[in-house]
Order: sequence, then structure tokens, then C-alpha cells
Amino acid sequence: IWYSEGSGTLSGGVGQQAGTIQLYGVQLEIGTQATPLERLETGEDVRRCQRFFTLFTASHRFTATAAQNGASSVAFPVQMRAIPTITLVTAPTTANVNTTTITPHSGIGGRIEILSSTAGDTYALGGIWSAAADI
Repeated sequence: IWYSEGSGTLSGGVGQQAGTIQLYGVQLEIGTQATPLERLETGEDVRRCQRFFTLFTASHRFTATAAQNGASSVAFPVQMRAIPTITLVTAPTTANVNTTTITPHSGIGGRIEILSSTAGDTYALGGIWSAAADI
């Protein structure tokens, strides 16, 4: 694709051009044999992307009898390609919480665990986390 030649003379010396190129439906092939264009439905395309990266919401609530741990399971939207790295994106709303962690156990889910400060209602609600299983 040739968009601008700069100050050369290939097209009569038009100089630097400005604008936008938008492409859709382009497929690169290895080798010399072209194959039909593969067009995935949007939902399938999203599911394939989520094997590598996804955002998810995790919450847990329990009544602590002292400073103690409470935990529950977290499921990823699709099975990831490997055990992901989990990162907090948006902190949850919390009460009576020292720490909140999510530990992945497999490509399909993990465990949210919160440590209470003292006895009483303990929660970490609506935190947004990312799961990345890059190549």
C-alpha cells in the first residue's frame, strides 16, 4: 500500500499527503495459495480473544467471628489458554477487610479470598480484575 511518497517524484512530486486509510476484510496468508476469507461472528471472535485477556468482576461477603479468611470461587467467561496473571483494575467496595486477593487455579477460574480485620460483616464487592494469559 502506497499512501505518500514524501518529496520524491514517483507520482509527479505531490509531496506528503494527509488522510485516513480504513481496511476491512483483509487476510494475510503464509505461502502462495490464497484461501477464502474467514469471517467469524462477533461473539465467537470475542470468545477467542478472551482466551488471552478478559476483565471480570469478583465479590465475596461473609460474617467473620474474628480476624479470619473467607473465600469463594471465581469463574472466567471462557477457558483461558493458560493459567492467567491476575491484576486489580478497580478496587472493590470493602468493609472490615485487610486484604483481597484472587488466585487463579486453572484456565477456567480461581478463588477470591478476603481477610477480615475483626469480627463482623466482611465484604469486598464489585472489584474489577483482569486476567492475562499472554503467549
